[in-house]
Amino acid sequence: MDLIERALFLKRKLEARPENRGHLYDNTGKTPEDEIREIIPEHYLIE
Repeated sequence: MDLIERALFLKRKLEARPENRGHLYDNTGKTPEDEIREIIPEHYLIE
């Protein structure tokens, strides 16, 4: 349980940082096939 709480804490910290907005992908409840179909690599490139 501690690992889940820590992971959620770190996820919230990452989401709160302005430089991460638009670059994080929520894969909660998704299959690998869903992720492959949804991810557009160009949306996650940092210029």
